[in-house]
Amino acid sequence: MLKKIFIVVLAFVTTIVLVSCNSITSITNQVGASGINGIKNVKILMEYSIDTTIDQMETVTFGTYPQSDISGNKKDAIEWIVLDRQDNKALLYSKYILDCKCYNNLLKDVTWETCDIRKWLNDSFYNNAFDSSEKSQIVNTNVDSATNDKVFLLSEEEVRKYFGNGIKSEYGYQLGKNISTKGTDYAKNVENLDSELSSYDNKLWVYNHSVESAGEHVKWADGNSVYWLRSTGTPKNCTSRVNSSSYLYTDDFVVNSPLLGVRPAIWVTY
Repeated sequence: MLKKIFIVVLAFVTTIVLVSCNSITSITNQVGASGINGIKNVKILMEYSIDTTIDQMETVTFGTYPQSDISGNKKDAIEWIVLDRQDNKALLYSKYILDCKCYNNLLKDVTWETCDIRKWLNDSFYNNAFDSSEKSQIVNTNVDSATNDKVFLLSEEEVRKYFGNGIKSEYGYQLGKNISTKGTDYAKNVENLDSELSSYDNKLWVYNHSVESAGEHVKWADGNSVYWLRSTGTPKNCTSRVNSSSYLYTDDFVVNSPLLGVRPAIWVTY
């Protein structure tokens, strides 16, 4: 009799445990799915090793923007590298230079708070690149304790944080070579007419130096372009940039140069 009672009790307990485990598994899977699908159309494209403070970087897609079509009529999925994760947020940095714009259209003293590129990123670019669902996932970020932005450029400090402090040289600070990048076909062909400066074509600079023929500071430059950072300098009519061979230059370029690219950053929930 006792044996039968023991068997019945054991079976009852086993059933409860199995049901509980299945419930826990189900909840875990739901949470996991929510986290993975939190970034619309996330796709892990590749992981690669770089010689920086981050060993592995995921690449995800989020939003769309003209890239392969130089006319700007067709939009492609934007690829981003994941620079940071905090709780349920991720810092995304566009893998490529997406456009060619001036930091500020007129040559004058500006800050990130007052510059034209900030207005463009948080209006024209933001509305063109993201749909309503994606916009709901973009975090309003306090930038430099002065602004709250959906889209922004990285600062000198953030570049050094995520890509290494760099080695000081006569050319600037040499960072990890994967900080340099190419412009999309659209970015390389769009004519930047916002600047008061005139140049031979007002298009994104593209460097085509080879390793054999270039000096040390441009040996990685083949096909890469220069892009803006948000850190303005002294004088404040100049700002920082990353050049085509992963050098960080400070206080280096006049803000109304029409030849530099835009590489946006965003914080998103997932």
